[in-house]
Amino acid sequence: AKDHRQLPLLDALNTMKNTGDLEIILPEIVVIEFNRNKNRIISDSMRGLSSHFKQVREAVSKLAPEAGRDATIQALDEVKHKIANDGEAVSDAIEIIEKIFATTNHIPLTDAIKARAAERAIAKTAPFYGEHNSIADAIIIETYIDMLGTKSTDDIYGFATHNTNEFSD
Repeated sequence: AKDHRQLPLLDALNTMKNTGDLEIILPEIVVIEFNRNKNRIISDSMRGLSSHFKQVREAVSKLAPEAGRDATIQALDEVKHKIANDGEAVSDAIEIIEKIFATTNHIPLTDAIKARAAERAIAKTAPFYGEHNSIADAIIIETYIDMLGTKSTDDIYGFATHNTNEFSD
């Protein structure tokens, strides 16, 4: 949701899900964490985009040819204002994610999953490398592992995440 460049990916996921070409395994903890962090995601994204437009505006002010410079700066200011007021790209991403969440079965958190996640913490195995609390990340991967045990071996499964620090080498 933070990165407006991911909108095409979110659209593709939603389309594939709606056509039956993709099944999403959605641990309930993902929905809980998303909802808990949604407002921070919105403000971080809007702040990041606003900062980006400020840098572009400064570059245009210093480097663009004089002819058309003022119009370009005015257009950039209008876009920055729009981002600050409605965060359209972020709102679109959140809307797609919430549609996916609303139309996907949420996999409940079980005591067995919690126990295996805690065992990871005690053993200091992935995703417990750093100092932060990684229990939600461990619950996500343990839920995925559980779900693999219930699926057909003829299908192809993948674990998709941007969180490469906790989930990959």
